[in-house]
Amino acid sequence: MTHCDGTLDAIDDIPVPLADPEFESPLAWEIMWSDPVSNNYQFSEEEESEIKNNSGFVFNSRRGERFNYETPILSSGLFVLI
Repeated sequence: MTHCDGTLDAIDDIPVPLADPEFESPLAWEIMWSDPVSNNYQFSEEEESEIKNNSGFVFNSRRGERFNYETPILSSGLFVLI
């Protein structure tokens, strides 16, 4: 799912406060419920493939929605909004 134009300016456009983020701002919802994974997390072969095809992002199977992302995305400054 893509939100806005993928720039950090899109975050500034999130309305505040949000009574119901899931419906008022899908971007805020994505940010709130996506999680980083530790460097020693063991991905399945399917997840490894998904990570390679999605620039470090994989479906968050623990939550059943949103995404997990590798911690190097945060430290490298390449966190791109999805």
